[in-house]
Amino acid sequence: MSLTAIILIVIDNENFNNKAKGLVSISLLILCTLPLIYNAKNDARWHSLLETIPIAIDTENISYWRDGINRPILSNGSPVGQSNYMRIAWATKGLEYIKNDIFGIGFGRNVFGHAIQKYEKDFESVRGMHSHSGIIDFTIGVGIIGLVIWLFFVGRIVISSALVFVNSGHYFSLMSLFITSGFFMRSIVDSNMRDHMFKQFFLILGIALTLAAFENKKKVNDS
Repeated sequence: MSLTAIILIVIDNENFNNKAKGLVSISLLILCTLPLIYNAKNDARWHSLLETIPIAIDTENISYWRDGINRPILSNGSPVGQSNYMRIAWATKGLEYIKNDIFGIGFGRNVFGHAIQKYEKDFESVRGMHSHSGIIDFTIGVGIIGLVIWLFFVGRIVISSALVFVNSGHYFSLMSLFITSGFFMRSIVDSNMRDHMFKQFFLILGIALTLAAFENKKKVNDS
């Protein structure tokens, strides 16, 4: 979102010449990058990520992803990071379930758990379980066709809102752009396409799009 803001701040801004735009862009980019560098240096999860990936992908021989028993060990003797391992392993299984049911198994808040019950043995109940990726959960439920429709919906809003903002500078078009892109990026690594989070997204987006359309129509009428 910060990078998007940088682009929108400097693009087609008559108050900046090319040199000023470049200076502002580089300065803002550095400010946005510093927290990422600090996090990568001080968060231990990044240090073991590369070694964790092949362990987490091996979901057939390592069952920690589903039963929480016998946590895998890294080469230095320490256990794998819980967040690193689980997110990768669940994403791997999620993609496998999508491949098995390309038309989906039916959308629901527990869809990842339903897929586990369908394809894995010795599971009595996994109610509430999710893959920690909203986009994967969503695709398990609605299938590839549903995913394509969703991506078209998101892309249409992002592109249209960006064009309206660049051409007209309307606040609510920028708001629509940030709400949609922010929610979509979060859905890759967080299970937010469910429950009140999904409802709030559509409620706020609906209000923002309505006000953006109103502002745009008002400007057209005034001109």
